[in-house]
Amino acid sequence: MKAMASELNMYQAQINESNSNPNPRPNPHPNPDPDPNPNPNPNQNPTPTPTPNPYPNMYQAQINESKYEMERVTRELQDVKRKYYEQKRRETLAKEREALRGQEANQEANQEQLTVQSM
Repeated sequence: MKAMASELNMYQAQINESNSNPNPRPNPHPNPDPDPNPNPNPNQNPTPTPTPNPYPNMYQAQINESKYEMERVTRELQDVKRKYYEQKRRETLAKEREALRGQEANQEANQEQLTVQSM
């Protein structure tokens, strides 16, 4: 009787075990550790730090050189503009002077003709 009771207990244990696991087939790809790189410190940034530029001075030197070149070209352009507008102003003043001299000469000629006619 004891043997039957132990067999019965074993059989019930197997039934209970099969009922607790509804999927009788085992998972072919078990993943025992879902996070291979666990982050023990939640305040720590989980993303990897990018590798620093091995030539930071070269990069900064290129930036500074470009800035200097832009400033130099800007100054050069301002100088050319200034010279151009000074030349235009001189030409305009010269034309105005010639026009005034021409008007004065015409007025003098007219004045002389009036004096000749009045005689």
